[in-house]
Amino acid sequence: MLRKILRSAMLLGSLFGPVAAHAACSGANLFDALPREVRATMLERAHAVTHGQGLVWRATKGRQSILLIGTNHVPDSRHIALLQEVQAEFGRVKALYVEAGPDEEAALQKAMAERTDLMFMTDKTLPDILPEADWQALRKAGKDRGIPGPLLAKMQPAFVMITLAMPRCMIEALQAGQGGVDKRLIAEATRQHVPIVALEPYDTLFRVMDGLSQEDAIAMLQSTLAATEDGDATMATMADLYARGEVQLIWEFERQQALERGDPPAEVERQLALTHSLLIAGRNRSWVPEIEEAAAKGPIMVAAGALHMVGEDGVLALLERDGWKVSPQMRKLGF
Repeated sequence: MLRKILRSAMLLGSLFGPVAAHAACSGANLFDALPREVRATMLERAHAVTHGQGLVWRATKGRQSILLIGTNHVPDSRHIALLQEVQAEFGRVKALYVEAGPDEEAALQKAMAERTDLMFMTDKTLPDILPEADWQALRKAGKDRGIPGPLLAKMQPAFVMITLAMPRCMIEALQAGQGGVDKRLIAEATRQHVPIVALEPYDTLFRVMDGLSQEDAIAMLQSTLAATEDGDATMATMADLYARGEVQLIWEFERQQALERGDPPAEVERQLALTHSLLIAGRNRSWVPEIEEAAAKGPIMVAAGALHMVGEDGVLALLERDGWKVSPQMRKLGF
């Protein structure tokens, strides 16, 4: 299920033709292919979640203003509609706050070149901690992505999970220099000379993953491995669900996929709760004070993975509890 959050967090789901025309990843829409009653249940669950739908909101408190954008990191030409919606804001805001800006990306690349501990284990290997069948399946998945077995064996579980969470279609798009909503916003901010500020240090994800027990790390790696099939179609499905503004439905879709693979329901829920706590809720709580402090000095724009915006632990609900009024500005992409 960690694959679920990593892939959904990259965001953060029509049929083959429309997806292929717009998104970097193509395939049949897996959500639309589900039985009607299953889809109805998933929609009911998703629509019961606070701020579970929508892409852009404005939060106000007195004269203070924050434009909040839930992003999708998957390259998709439909994102142009969102950029057009918010483009005028760049002439008003004091800064664009993102999960990671150009400086953080450069710092991460430098650290990965200098700090082998970010990518590699020093005291054990993956064959040491995985059952043989899982290791052989992992070797095959790594080979499909051009990672030699001896190199893969030494990699940190977190780095392997991040790699496997991205289907080949997305890796190819990123290598070609394409980017999602956040990249488009950063490019526009740069063009208009708006300062870009990171919400967290470049190594946050690695530090969060370091807190996992070996048992949880193995379980999550196994779940990630099991979810590598139909990766292109899954990513395309999530891209369509994002375009529809159905952000929470992406979460429900991934839950359903895990259950259909035969994962025990109790284990699915445990990993959902764990990954939400580690990768979503905890980070949201650390971001909000910084966001509020910045907004006190003038209007700002905040762009973060769309799943960070939804739910009672989402950035929007946390701001509301601090007295901010949140109003939807864009519910879905114009398509």
